[in-house]
Amino acid sequence: MNAWLKVGEFVGWRLHLSTQPVSAVQIISGDVPQVAIWDSRHNVYFYDLHDATPLGSLRLADQQPPADLNDEYWRMFVAELQAPNGRALPVAYFNGLTLHQSDDGRMRVYHAQERLILEVDGRHIVLNREDDGRFLISALDRTLGIIGAINDDGMLTVFQQHVRVGQFDLGLSLGVDARLSLLAPSGTGTLVVSDGEHVAIVDSAGRVQHQWQAHYAAGPVAASPNGKIIALADIDDNVIRIYDGELHPTHQKHAIDLIAEARQVQLLASLPGRKAALSAMDVSDDGVIIFALGGVVCVTRLEALDVLPQPRPLL
Repeated sequence: MNAWLKVGEFVGWRLHLSTQPVSAVQIISGDVPQVAIWDSRHNVYFYDLHDATPLGSLRLADQQPPADLNDEYWRMFVAELQAPNGRALPVAYFNGLTLHQSDDGRMRVYHAQERLILEVDGRHIVLNREDDGRFLISALDRTLGIIGAINDDGMLTVFQQHVRVGQFDLGLSLGVDARLSLLAPSGTGTLVVSDGEHVAIVDSAGRVQHQWQAHYAAGPVAASPNGKIIALADIDDNVIRIYDGELHPTHQKHAIDLIAEARQVQLLASLPGRKAALSAMDVSDDGVIIFALGGVVCVTRLEALDVLPQPRPLL
């Protein structure tokens, strides 16, 4: 365990970033672990994970990919999509474009409107076919190069880099209340899929390994890079619920309680409003959890949540 995570030393912190809900949060590993916080205007702000020291920001709202992705300016621009510690951003958000990057930045997946494009060492390959429909959400295993995408019919399509593995019907519900999440824990060969009612862990061949039906409205979902910690946002009650890699519940706690217990890093800051909802989460292999409740961001640790009793076999 990293020294900065020793129990008793890392007490967590909270930051009031915006009056609008935060759209995404990311834990950026490295010698100096950092967090990236995205607002609704495609601005990303970087902070030191340990003490919330501001480290800079990027504005991506005005950037649009050119027709030729080999354009020299664009290639130089995406090469600089890094946190201040030099690590490539796992996902970057633009207007109408989501860009996934591998750990070394040599592989990228562009998800822009009707297109899903793989870039490997400067070569671009269109992945989607005309009969795929419109992909709503995508994910990249940053180590193995497995790509998942869910279309507007609820079908999951899996690629191994440029090779199409297949399209699979997981029975996802895409009604008006659907809350789609798709994650690809790094190096595990699995995808974590949620429609807000059901959560499933699926292998790269489309086989469901574990599944679970929520008894609450599941909002944002996060998975540790090793896939051993799954965090779900209960948006009915603003509770953070933690599961293991087989979707067994292990911990939970109200988000507002975690925020109240965390160290406030600003002299003047307010707590989230009563109508604020959990909007974004991420979790590390070491059990560090970052989440956003409205415009307030909180970094905490797994040990700060309440442990749930575990079933024991009868003697």
